[in-house]
Amino acid sequence: MEIWTDDEIDLAVEQAETEAFVRHIADNLSFHGAKMKNKNIRLAMKDLGELSDDFFVKLSSENQLLQIETENMTSLILKYMPNYEENQRCLSNLLDELFYWNRVKNGKQGQFYDSNSTVKFADGSKKEPDITYILKSELKLIPQKSFITVTPTFLVEWFSTYDDLEEAQAKMNFYIKQGVKLAWLVVPQHAQTYIYCPDREIKAVPFSEILTGEDILAGFEIKIDSLFDEN
Repeated sequence: MEIWTDDEIDLAVEQAETEAFVRHIADNLSFHGAKMKNKNIRLAMKDLGELSDDFFVKLSSENQLLQIETENMTSLILKYMPNYEENQRCLSNLLDELFYWNRVKNGKQGQFYDSNSTVKFADGSKKEPDITYILKSELKLIPQKSFITVTPTFLVEWFSTYDDLEEAQAKMNFYIKQGVKLAWLVVPQHAQTYIYCPDREIKAVPFSEILTGEDILAGFEIKIDSLFDEN
């Protein structure tokens, strides 16, 4: 029989209370987010204490309408993000094209993931990009039943009406600083994709023009306009 000290019991009770508080906030945002003025809630980690990876995974799985991320070790960010049919269809179409490219033209030299996969960066931040690409040579470095713990080579963020543009741009810059080689911010409201690369100015490509994977996804080409086709 395991015997806990008073300090261990106090810590366990405090942790349970913290997790219950976070769950309450997340549940409230999930159920009432559409009617709430503030659809983006930021909680200071210093007030929450340490939240385990297992708790983070459970919280995400229990709240499918939320994007749940952390910023460094300072903030837990809960954002109401309903999956609009058009956004999901476009992302699904883009993933199909990327899967085909990876299988036919890339010799399966990498693996693509959707937004259900969380990336844990070197600084401790946890993010849920809409599309993540990991090189095959680095897949073996990811522990089983874990977050993606290696830096992605390529990422896509699809901007929605519930996003804040400045925050989205800051997130893209964060990805590049963490070592991502190529990142796309797709903004339907602008009908443009913003391309982020290390040591290069941000480039905007209209949806009607060909977007390439450059030397990161060599041979991949797509017109974002085509992703909106329902056929």
